[in-house]
Amino acid sequence: MKLKIKVLMMLAIVLFCSKAQANILISEVLYDAEGIDTDEEWIELYNDGLTSFNLSGYELNASSGGYYVFSSIVEAKKCIVVHWNTEGTDTPIDVYTGLTGFSNMGNTSGWVALFDSSEHKSSTIVGYLEYGNSGQTWESAADSAGIWTAGDYVNGVEGGHSLEYLGSGNLSSAWRDQSVPTPGDYIPESTTLVLLGSGLLPLLIIRKNKK
Repeated sequence: MKLKIKVLMMLAIVLFCSKAQANILISEVLYDAEGIDTDEEWIELYNDGLTSFNLSGYELNASSGGYYVFSSIVEAKKCIVVHWNTEGTDTPIDVYTGLTGFSNMGNTSGWVALFDSSEHKSSTIVGYLEYGNSGQTWESAADSAGIWTAGDYVNGVEGGHSLEYLGSGNLSSAWRDQSVPTPGDYIPESTTLVLLGSGLLPLLIIRKNKK
């Protein structure tokens, strides 16, 4: 019984520490719309923390030379969707890059990189996705930052599908093909992943089997 209580206390601490601090994730990306891509591509970011996240000054780059500069606050456990290479009226949950300096994301290969500064390097990159091929523009910086693995990439998906992040990890296996994209409606599969990563899930299973 004492062991069970200790394990549960450790679990509570791990879960609290992992969520207490606001943490922004690249959570879902639709880079190849069904039919014509223009006006249809988007990148979803998710605030995985328990407090609001100020994105002001963060910059987003996706398979082109253009950088979208944020001036948004994302509430806890909420998303913001960046509509890429298109125009529209910004809201707290939907923003638009505009057309100047931007182009559509790559259909066969590409990347999405999030920086917390106007300086774009390994010390400022905080989110990364690479699909279709390895060795792309920001792979080395993301690998140095510990948020991606050099040489790895997510396989491309069919037009109209999106890539969705499972909530933890820096490998391509942390992403899945989402046949029904869900912009603005992200639910991370992070609780189980935190348990596995902490080593507590096997302890709970062993304890249960001993009963």
